[in-house]
Amino acid sequence: MKLKYKKAVISLSGGFFSNPSLIKSYGRIIKKIKPQMKLLCIVSGGGKAAREYISIAKSLGLSRKRQDEIGIAITRVNALLLGMLLNFKDIPTSYDAVLDLLKKHGFAICGGMKPRQSTDKVAADIAALAKAQVLVNLTKVDGVYDRNPKLKGARLISSLSYNQLRKILSKEKQEPGKYALFDLKAIQTVKKAKIPVIIANGMKAENLLKILRGEKIGTTVFQDS
Repeated sequence: MKLKYKKAVISLSGGFFSNPSLIKSYGRIIKKIKPQMKLLCIVSGGGKAAREYISIAKSLGLSRKRQDEIGIAITRVNALLLGMLLNFKDIPTSYDAVLDLLKKHGFAICGGMKPRQSTDKVAADIAALAKAQVLVNLTKVDGVYDRNPKLKGARLISSLSYNQLRKILSKEKQEPGKYALFDLKAIQTVKKAKIPVIIANGMKAENLLKILRGEKIGTTVFQDS
């Protein structure tokens, strides 16, 4: 098994963590690729559980910062769940801790870091700091569409620039627990670091392996010309 990318940051949709068989499949794939990777960091989202707790926090009158802290806690629970499956229980809570683990093991799993920041932004920051070759964002849709994929005639875009992605996503509201496919702030980070992003359907864990092999799946976001 030959991999094209050996230094990668993987952002996993929090929605995957409510599916035990899917998470088990990811555990199997990660175990398979980990020995060949020079650097591999998995960043877990919060999913429905995070949104529910954020909603409760909001209804209780808690500030947006507190809502974010609740969401972050859930992302770290998801990271711990995957970590336990991989017998890797050290879940870092700061960028320095992540980089220390990557330096020591070439591997790390984490959730959110701080308020007003999505896990997409965390993944983008880590990719930039660790000089990753690629950031893979695995979600529940096949990639980036020219319009809402639920609408008739929506077309999957195989490749586009950072600016084009920003233009498409800027139409969507972004707030705690709701970052519609990819965080706008994360786009700016990967653009500055010139790190390509692959957005693809992660409902099949095997797609991660295919992407790291270099197969064309989903949408590739690249440097603006």
